[in-house]
Amino acid sequence: MMKKLLVEVGELTDKEYARANEQYPAFASDHEGYAVIDEEIQETGEALTAVFDAARGMREAIRKNDAEEVRKTALAMYEAAQNVAAEAIQTAAMAQKTIESQGIRKTKAWPALPMLCDK
Repeated sequence: MMKKLLVEVGELTDKEYARANEQYPAFASDHEGYAVIDEEIQETGEALTAVFDAARGMREAIRKNDAEEVRKTALAMYEAAQNVAAEAIQTAAMAQKTIESQGIRKTKAWPALPMLCDK
């Protein structure tokens, strides 16, 4: 099961990488790649914190035998976990973009940004 899921996550990562490349050029440096990855990691962490918060809420609701609150916290956990997955996929895509950007910078097609061209 996990193996198939990882293949599907890889496919989603490739799609996110392609989408990012449609909007933004290759990273101008490894420093830029790291900065973008770091932002995605922070966003993934924030989403994961929301999962933990929902789990705490669910635990309390279960202790109080409050079925409606359990349902609400499970929904919050579902949404937060989906956000974790999406942010983690974006993190992986930006790591892929960092790797690919290194190769692009070594080609004659670089620089990808006209303002970096020698005049």
